[in-house]
Amino acid sequence: MTDTDRFALRPNDSAATTVADLLLDGRAIGLVQGRTLERQFWLKSMGVYVLLVSDDIPYEETLHVYLLDENAHVLEQRSIGAPYTPGILTDLVVLSEGKVTFSFHGREWQLIVHERPTGLLRRRRLELRQFVGPVGSGR
Repeated sequence: MTDTDRFALRPNDSAATTVADLLLDGRAIGLVQGRTLERQFWLKSMGVYVLLVSDDIPYEETLHVYLLDENAHVLEQRSIGAPYTPGILTDLVVLSEGKVTFSFHGREWQLIVHERPTGLLRRRRLELRQFVGPVGSGR
């Protein structure tokens, strides 16, 4: 899991306030929920990108996690957020090729990207786990 800089966001004034144009190498390829591209990763062994995008709304922040294929098509999207709750993405640590931990909304989270879909219906490759307890207790 390596950092990349291939993607960028551009405000889309014709859409909802928390929607932006997703740019790949400077070319618009679609719309995403969110306004600030917090981090972006390339997972070479899986041939996918992971984007972490926030809404940039100070007291109702939401973090959107996107899984994109090598052609930048959205495969999956998950969100973390709560009404009237500020959130800042901090303490992001890459643990392995498909695993990172971070803090958001005062909680610790672990993001796991599975090589194949998992779960009861075998539909999801993105898994978000919230650690119980104060920040710093989940590692």
